[in-house]
Amino acid sequence: MLLHGCGVFATPEVTPPCPRVAVLADAARLIKFRPGPGRDLTDVDFEALIGGVDGTCSYDRRRSHVDVDFVIEMEVSRGPANGSRQAPVEFFVAVIDPNQNILGKETFTSNVRFQDNMTRVRVTENIAPRLPLKDIKVGGSYSVFVGLQLTAEELNYLRTRGR
Repeated sequence: MLLHGCGVFATPEVTPPCPRVAVLADAARLIKFRPGPGRDLTDVDFEALIGGVDGTCSYDRRRSHVDVDFVIEMEVSRGPANGSRQAPVEFFVAVIDPNQNILGKETFTSNVRFQDNMTRVRVTENIAPRLPLKDIKVGGSYSVFVGLQLTAEELNYLRTRGR
């Protein structure tokens, strides 16, 4: 009876798993061309590539939501057609529920600047979405997908020629 008060027989609290965070394969690379019909190497404004994502999560005390905190790593290269020494790289974060429904998607812009004679820059972006949960046991069944925001033409180009 005395040991019961000390918590010796208490069951340890199990932390639910984190939602999966992953890069959407078709949206991991972007080749942005200057305006106009040209699509050869001299027409490239910039190229961006998501190298990976890494992060953690934490559940609130009431376990009504989970905070996902992750870092997106990108490499951005300046193309021959880039005279501004800047690259506005648009990327998105989408949250998918256990039934594969898109709960939300938000687009962000990373304004990359190429200093001096640099033609390649590594960029990290910190993102921290909060996911409301009806049942914490399914928190690990949620997914957070990250990708570069592509137009239909850019996606088609990469699928047919650019990989």
